[in-house]
Amino acid sequence: MQNFTGSGASFKTITKQVLPSPVICRYLRFLPLTWTNSHPGFRVEVYACDEY
Repeated sequence: MQNFTGSGASFKTITKQVLPSPVICRYLRFLPLTWTNSHPGFRVEVYACDEY
């Protein structure tokens, strides 16, 4: 499991996270660990790589 930090309270800031090594999987699960303003929420974009 890998923990990522977000952009904090700003919903307009984009935070790019890169995995340290390629991962082969069928499903991804994102679990918010902390949030602000009493409502969890996040936007996720996942990009694939054909180099494997």
